[in-house]
Amino acid sequence: MLLNISKLLIFVELSDINMKSRKQILFPKHRKILEKVGENIKLARKRRGFTAIQAAERAGIHRATLN
Repeated sequence: MLLNISKLLIFVELSDINMKSRKQILFPKHRKILEKVGENIKLARKRRGFTAIQAAERAGIHRATLN
């Protein structure tokens, strides 16, 4: 399961790059998984007292990508 989530996150990261040229299709099953991952990241960030900007900087990504 963890490997599949990694692949989805890479897909989402790459689709952020390509979004200027075309819209990527995300299946409902994958959308649910990514929403759950996003919620877990948000909860972990808040427990640690980080802002979204701080978390994005620590991850080495843009804040919009984190959202």
